[in-house]
Amino acid sequence: MLTVCKKDSGWSLAHLSRMYLYILMRNLLELFFAGFVIYLIYRLVFDLIIPVSKAASQVKSKINEMHHTQENYKRQTQQQANPTPQPSDKANTDGEYIEFEEVK
Repeated sequence: MLTVCKKDSGWSLAHLSRMYLYILMRNLLELFFAGFVIYLIYRLVFDLIIPVSKAASQVKSKINEMHHTQENYKRQTQQQANPTPQPSDKANTDGEYIEFEEVK
């Protein structure tokens, strides 16, 4: 129970009750503010940062996929345009020297 100090000190029961109420309200307000800030940070992380990072990784993977597809297409068109000569088993009749063995 609160006891009242001397009357000449200026502290009355009503004054002490108002101080206690002020301190209590201030602490509740600080708690509410801290909770609100934590809520805002939570919303920022889960509604903005995580979806943006997921979208960025998906875009990056699609770009890599398109790059690989483009490289494969280039490779195929180059192979079709410049086919590698197949070695033939036929005798070369262009006048080049052909080795042969003598049969005895």
